[in-house]
Amino acid sequence: MSLWFIMEEYIMADYIHETGYTQCLRILQNGTFSLRASNIIHDLKSNHTSFHSLTLAGRISNGGSCKGTQYSDPYGTRDNVVVQAVVKISVKTSHVPVQLNSGKIILKSGTVCRLSESFCLDSDDGYTYWKPVPISSCNFHKYDVLYEGPATKITDDAENLSSPIIYSLTTQDITFVLTKTKEQPLCGYTLFCTKHPKLFIFETKEGTAFVKRGIIPVNNLDILAYMNSKFVYVEKHIRQQMISLYYNVMQQKCELERQVITNALSFATLQPDEFAYRLMKGPGYMAVTTGKLRIL
Repeated sequence: MSLWFIMEEYIMADYIHETGYTQCLRILQNGTFSLRASNIIHDLKSNHTSFHSLTLAGRISNGGSCKGTQYSDPYGTRDNVVVQAVVKISVKTSHVPVQLNSGKIILKSGTVCRLSESFCLDSDDGYTYWKPVPISSCNFHKYDVLYEGPATKITDDAENLSSPIIYSLTTQDITFVLTKTKEQPLCGYTLFCTKHPKLFIFETKEGTAFVKRGIIPVNNLDILAYMNSKFVYVEKHIRQQMISLYYNVMQQKCELERQVITNALSFATLQPDEFAYRLMKGPGYMAVTTGKLRIL
């Protein structure tokens, strides 16, 4: 945004100077900006606002005399004028959300622009540019890394290919449990699908993933993913408890049967009929002693 003073008629104008993509790129790379060949501004920094006093037309001597010349701007053309300006330059870089399905980009001020145009005039930040999204059938840009690192792989039977595979991780900051449902190829990579439609697992070595970890858009953080992981924990815990309870009950039952048989054997020699009653747990049976054998 520039503030202009025209000394001959004492006219003041305030407007946003049109800045192209090449000029913006030069500011970011070299920190320089030029309004005209004789007015070059140096040492511009990203995410910083600076003010600069310039003489755009005419000349003013140290003694106070001035000499005018012709000057043109968006407000018209004037002859024999001296133009001084106070230039405000704001250089900003930022990350903003993008809606790929609708082809829109939302700037920090709330201004909505077309993503394909790669340019927009923002109400707060002026001329705004961005790099176009590369066109790819793989759509790698649609994936974000929520976690990258080691995890625990659990399976009931490693030799059984149909046995479910569960990936779990519990740290101070992250907790998840995901079950592999099927495999999905993606341009030479193999992703593991989960019960959550937006969560995938990719087994790889560190630094060889097809997408790098960066800032995670809020839209990709789904609370259901964390709730589902808790449900999986509860489900697995209950299943383990039920299996453990079943084995305990069966073991207690076997111990009881063993005790009953042991007690019944004590009657086998002296009281065969009592032995038959206790062993068969009811009347209607008799025991016959033949040597060391007891026949029911």
